[in-house]
Amino acid sequence: MDFEELQEWAYHYIRNRDIIARSVAEIDKDESGLIVKYKDNSMMKVLALADLNRLDISEEYSKVSVVTPNSIANIKWIMENWDKVKDHKGLTIYFVNPKSRLDKKWVLHPYTHNKICDSSALRTGIKAMSDMVEKVR
Repeated sequence: MDFEELQEWAYHYIRNRDIIARSVAEIDKDESGLIVKYKDNSMMKVLALADLNRLDISEEYSKVSVVTPNSIANIKWIMENWDKVKDHKGLTIYFVNPKSRLDKKWVLHPYTHNKICDSSALRTGIKAMSDMVEKVR
């Protein structure tokens, strides 16, 4: 999956999730993904990253979502770099494969998962969640 596919998936996902609440004022596309502006004047940055090696979480936004392919490399990266992401309260990572015959996405909230998951079960838990969606090659 390339940048445009990930950005487009994120755009439609956010719009569909907002059908009932209607809390999104506008969604702007930019060079790294999307900026979602809410009616309450809060904002969320959405990064469309084909490779999590490029993840750089800016403190500019309190909420940051990352949309990335459900690939073996990205899953390996999250396990190896858990300490880099686990303390970011507003971070959400969507591992996606729109062509999967199983689920199309799984979601990781590192801060919350770190609070409720025993560190010895982290790898097993991430593997179990990632197996719900076919891998992107």
